[in-house]
Amino acid sequence: MPRTVEELLAEALQLPNEEKNQLIDELHWSLLTPEERELTAEWAQRLADIESGNAETVSLEDALEHARDAVRDAGRRNAELM
Repeated sequence: MPRTVEELLAEALQLPNEEKNQLIDELHWSLLTPEERELTAEWAQRLADIESGNAETVSLEDALEHARDAVRDAGRRNAELM
């Protein structure tokens, strides 16, 4: 007979924290769609590249300036179409 959720939870709560974290990660991963799994893997790779120094990054100020320029340019193009 399969164990109930309550029984599984009681057993899981007895695990060391590291194993609880592993269980949480595995359960969360099982809920993701294939697209979400791919995106999660891509972000994990991006973070690994940043942490190892193998990624090009920009400052917050530069990113905000770039975003503002893009919004301003889109507004201009939209105004020209009207």
